[in-house]
Amino acid sequence: MGSALAYPYPDHKPDPYAAPPAPYRPPEPKYVPKPVYKPVYKEEKYEPPQPYQFEYGVADQYTGTNYQAAENQDAAGNVAGKGPLIPQLSIAPQAVTRSAL
Repeated sequence: MGSALAYPYPDHKPDPYAAPPAPYRPPEPKYVPKPVYKPVYKEEKYEPPQPYQFEYGVADQYTGTNYQAAENQDAAGNVAGKGPLIPQLSIAPQAVTRSAL
């Protein structure tokens, strides 16, 4: 059993003089100027080294931990320190000297 709606009517023909349908074209793109990106990074101005002095100590009677450390920097940027690098394993304080430049 066939379906009569599957086929167009025999007397229905398109108008031969009608304009064909326009082909699909996407809308024209809207051009906008490129965004202007400003760098986020700011060049930091150089400031000379500032002298400082810092020291601290730990004295724990329960564990027997007792050590001190100190560090200072002069105006030339030279850093000197005295203290244990690894407090648990050190026997004597160790002197540390390094340069900032």
